[in-house]
Amino acid sequence: MHPLERILRFRRLTEQQARRELERATQRLRAATVACERQSAMVAEQRSSLAHSWVPEKSDSKSPAVQTKAKIDLNTPDDGTRGWLIEEVALEFSGWDRAQLEQVCAAEARRIEPLVERYVECRRSLRQTEQLVEQHAELARLEQERRMQSEADEWFLQQSLRRSRREQRV
Repeated sequence: MHPLERILRFRRLTEQQARRELERATQRLRAATVACERQSAMVAEQRSSLAHSWVPEKSDSKSPAVQTKAKIDLNTPDDGTRGWLIEEVALEFSGWDRAQLEQVCAAEARRIEPLVERYVECRRSLRQTEQLVEQHAELARLEQERRMQSEADEWFLQQSLRRSRREQRV
């Protein structure tokens, strides 16, 4: 096997490895992005639920704090503020989860950048090696054609020399 072919095989393996690493990192980023989007949708849904859980009711008191009351039924004897607080706490936890997922997405995006650069470099190196192998093959083909032409020319030259010797004998 020609040394260029060995180098080409090595470069192909390196390019495959870099591509697979990039694919894995891209899948991790995609999964983190999907999780972040789901979490954002859940936060929006919880906010909407929390906003709808408060309905103003008529009251004898003129204080705005007394005029609003939670509409959630949690089988508790209180006035509904406990249910509202539970929803607010769940919203807060969801917000924290979302912030952590956004950090994971950002970290995965930063992690992909050098993998993309490595893959592009391996790809470029592979293409250059392939071009060298093609050039070498083309040069070998041209050299083979020259040799064949030289052998054909030599054969015809020998034939014409034999004919001329025969003619000189006769």
